[in-house]
Amino acid sequence: MATRIEQVSEDALRLNQWTLYPAMVRLQQQGWIKGAWRKTENNREAKYYAITKAGQKALVEETQRWRRMAGLVDKLLCEQRGFHHHATLCIAAYGFLVAERNRFSPSARAGHVGLSAPEPPPNFRPRGSPRSPRTA
Repeated sequence: MATRIEQVSEDALRLNQWTLYPAMVRLQQQGWIKGAWRKTENNREAKYYAITKAGQKALVEETQRWRRMAGLVDKLLCEQRGFHHHATLCIAAYGFLVAERNRFSPSARAGHVGLSAPEPPPNFRPRGSPRSPRTA
């Protein structure tokens, strides 16, 4: 399976069985795939997986979600503004991609993205936002 992913991604994604196995276990626990042990053509035991109906539904939903988010990131990156604006959008897009990678990473804890938003300074106002009323 890892070899096929590498082929399809033209070696952009490199995986090994220790990366895939925890992901497959998690997908099986969620009911999105089912596995069964069978003999290969070399007469050795191997686990074969098949997607379930729930898995097909989840695949469609997650694919749509990913394409929407990727489209938004692309839209932000292609916006024609100054360098600082573009750099900020690049950083935001990178943060999003890191968060998504961690969401599906086999080593990430379930529901844990691994990122936390820092607190802004008390007097911070984003550029272009209305000024807060001054207090006497």
